[in-house]
Amino acid sequence: MREIASQHEEHWFEIYGRIALTGEPMRFENEAKQFGRWYDLYAFRVEDPKRRRVGILFNHITARKRAVAEARDIERRYRELQAELAPASRVAAMGQHTASITHEIRQPLAAVKMSGNTALRWLTKNPPEIDEAKQSIENIVKDANRAADVISRIHSLVRKAATSKNTLDINEAVLEVIGLVRAEATKAGLTIQLQLADSLPRIQGDRVQLQHVMINLIINAIQAMTDVDGLGEAHISTEPSELDGMRNGAGFGLGSKPG
Repeated sequence: MREIASQHEEHWFEIYGRIALTGEPMRFENEAKQFGRWYDLYAFRVEDPKRRRVGILFNHITARKRAVAEARDIERRYRELQAELAPASRVAAMGQHTASITHEIRQPLAAVKMSGNTALRWLTKNPPEIDEAKQSIENIVKDANRAADVISRIHSLVRKAATSKNTLDINEAVLEVIGLVRAEATKAGLTIQLQLADSLPRIQGDRVQLQHVMINLIINAIQAMTDVDGLGEAHISTEPSELDGMRNGAGFGLGSKPG
């Protein structure tokens, strides 16, 4: 073979030599780089084993291989595009409830302002009321932390970040989301009823992606109920989930109904 087709890659000689020596047939796909082609082959020993002759049935599959490679390339580019667009979709979702975000930030900031004015009044008294002023300043710190927490949650939802699986409490994730969308629900005449199960097992997942899904579901419910006469209700619940009879997960559910 080497005398007849010395340009063949070495792996061809190894495969055919093994078949000639062992007598075990082989079905395989391989590339003939010198021809720029792919082949689907079935190779087997023929005639007297001492003659070491190998018969080969082959099918030219270059077009199929190229189609598969192109499909994989398209899928790769599609996934890359999805990754690029994910932050934009999150921003769009957040934009749908700007009023809720504004409300959530405005509340602690208004409390900070009120506590600051109160602290000034206590401090300008003669004599100053130090204990009362101290309490007002502590309230300022607490409310400032609330505002910072809201901003941090919003930043997490819109930033571009790799998927990160961590142990999380689904009830806590739900309560954080409710804090972001409650004002918009109220504006649309929709009340939110929570039914969160106690003692849920902690689950493994990406907190940001989970909350992103929750926000989309709740916003869709709010939009669906906007034109309903009277007050509507959105019911949000969590419950344990079972797999193979074992309680090992937690589920999130959302339902809505007219008032």
